[in-house]
Amino acid sequence: MDSQEPTPWQPPSASEPATAKQPQPATWSPAFRPVPTIPLGGVAPPTPDPITTPWWSGPRAPLILLLAAALWLEISSFLRWVSVNGTDGVGRTGGGWRNINGNLSWGPFFAVLALAIVGLTVAAVMEFHRDRCIRLAIGCGVFAIVGCLAQFIDISTAPREMNASAEYGLYSLLLAAGFCVLCGSVALAISSSSSRESLARHRSLP
Repeated sequence: MDSQEPTPWQPPSASEPATAKQPQPATWSPAFRPVPTIPLGGVAPPTPDPITTPWWSGPRAPLILLLAAALWLEISSFLRWVSVNGTDGVGRTGGGWRNINGNLSWGPFFAVLALAIVGLTVAAVMEFHRDRCIRLAIGCGVFAIVGCLAQFIDISTAPREMNASAEYGLYSLLLAAGFCVLCGSVALAISSSSSRESLARHRSLP
């Protein structure tokens, strides 16, 4: 038998194109999405700004309303509270700081309560013992309501010949005190709920 010698390797000629492996399209899983490409202009697409909560919304919104109600209560303490039309035909009026006899009335009491609510509300907004400050502000509002009711009772039990009647300032005072209690209660509910959620997230951490 004739033995055949192995054919030596010859480089491909120029007329024969070299074959190259075609690149396969890149694949990606749902967990790893492709990075968006930069357009031809060379400017990357704008990145959306992170969503932030405005300072006047969220849990602080009822606190801002509570601050406004406290200022309303402060202004109402200077308004006219009572009017009297005596049998002599002379009409007299009394306010929060001077009653119908010219003596000091209950205005300073309500003014101090309003200033206390303002200070407690500012402390709550600054996250300084927030729940405790809100509870104290609600207590000041309750004291203001009790004081208003005492004024209404005093006017209604006045002698009939005095013809005493409550004026707009006293009604404004009562509404402001009630609004303080309402806003404080809403703020306390939101704050307590937020505190419970934060505590639950903290306990769920490993």
